Amino acid sequence: MIMLLFLAAQFERATPTTLPPKFVGAWAENLALCGKEDTRGVVIEPAAISFYEARGAVRAVSAPAARMVSAVVDYAGEGRSWTETNLMQLTDGTLTLTALGETTILRRCPPANGS
Repeated sequence: MIMLLFLAAQFERATPTTLPPKFVGAWAENLALCGKEDTRGVVIEPAAISFYEARGAVRAVSAPAARMVSAVVDYAGEGRSWTETNLMQLTDGTLTLTALGETTILRRCPPANGS
């Protein structure tokens, strides 16, 4: 029993909980909305994903391919909370994001002034 607890703790420590830097940033369907209130955009941080009305804490990350990650995220927003797996894939300067029940193609916003 002690060995099982030890192995479970080791697995828990070995599971990445941050997203790779190449996914981090502000993303929008329309670059004209970067830095403005965007109901369709997303901000990806190393340990969090934020949408217009929902914010999620990254619980686990796996990388099935070099430019793809799968993340288990605990979300809260609009008076409820839930956990779901999000899939992110980078291709030709775009991010294909499957989250919150839909797939969206986004473009990276340029860094804000002073960043």
